[in-house]
Amino acid sequence: MSYQEFVRNSLARQRYWARNFVGWPRFSSFLPNQSHLALAKWEKHGSLDCVVTQNVDELHRKAGSQHVIELHGSGHRVMCLSCDMLMPRNQLQDMFAVANPTWSLSDMNTSIQVAPDGDVLLSEEMVKNFKVCLICHVSYAVDLPLGRSTSL
Repeated sequence: MSYQEFVRNSLARQRYWARNFVGWPRFSSFLPNQSHLALAKWEKHGSLDCVVTQNVDELHRKAGSQHVIELHGSGHRVMCLSCDMLMPRNQLQDMFAVANPTWSLSDMNTSIQVAPDGDVLLSEEMVKNFKVCLICHVSYAVDLPLGRSTSL
């Protein structure tokens, strides 16, 4: 989905966040591998100035890298489309859980497949019943620090 569609279409945002809500626990639990750890070690010892990544999983930061340029933003931070307030994605997950008390992730059908990027396929019926938290009466987008023309 393009950023433009996300911003223009409230149903597209609802579908995005419903799917992301279900996939987030798995996606956010990924741990750095040996490559992430090696790059963090090189940075710590001065052999590397920074890491440039197109991944949004924050694994370089989890590994200990301090200077990370995230070309596509981070899935671990969200920004209000109205006031530009940033918050951790985990905080938005908690807000979604409060707004959707019948969406118990532990009770969800175990046949739901979560893709490596955290995306899941949900029925239109499930999506239409998902309540998107609205702060500032708008919605949140993943943090896109290098521009907002990228796809979500």
